[in-house]
Amino acid sequence: MSLCNSVKTPMSKNEDKFFDSGNKLVNVAEFQTLIGELLYLANRTHPDISFAVTYLSQFCQKPEQKHLKLAKKILRYLKGTKEKTLVYSNKFGCINASSDASWGNAENGKSFSGSVLMLGDSLVTWKCNKQRSVCLPTCEAELCALAETAKNVLWAKNVLNELNCFSFIESCVIYSNSKSAIDWLNCARSSSKTRHVNLRFHFVKDLISGGEMQIIFVPTEEMISDFFNKDCYS
Repeated sequence: MSLCNSVKTPMSKNEDKFFDSGNKLVNVAEFQTLIGELLYLANRTHPDISFAVTYLSQFCQKPEQKHLKLAKKILRYLKGTKEKTLVYSNKFGCINASSDASWGNAENGKSFSGSVLMLGDSLVTWKCNKQRSVCLPTCEAELCALAETAKNVLWAKNVLNELNCFSFIESCVIYSNSKSAIDWLNCARSSSKTRHVNLRFHFVKDLISGGEMQIIFVPTEEMISDFFNKDCYS
């Protein structure tokens, strides 16, 4: 792979569908080792490959040739972007986070959540994960993502509180591009049709009511967390 050509994106839109079904199986240990190494990079220094690696980790038990090819494409992407780095400022602001979710783009119909937590303009944590249950409307997937992001915000507030950095936790904001999820949280109570996400609903709503954080709508094109659950980057 040291002599491979670089590519502009770690994964292209609907790329997995370009392969014929019934691909040959590959060595499980080889594939799992590669995914493990990529996960290490994705979780520490390369948020730009988080979705692609998380998506491919679904196939660690029975990987096919197409999955190995996609994993090697991530290596080709990393070769072309090795000069890019995360930049941190010494001027910090308040906690702000971004939450987003795809809808049913996993192999089993489950959605992917993406979240980003920043301190001012500095990226602190990022996360991409497949949701545990299948969500029927998009609003439910967005609410699940908001709940996970809210947990990260609480963790950051507790850390800063222990460090006596009270000025950074006065106003915590989570940005979301889901008007339906925000409207749902602003209503008086949850719906009987969505009992399986009621706990997440009450968890986030309680944090908002208690002044712990606020949810603010932003357009999709301004969402930092958008590329943590999509299979196409530009």
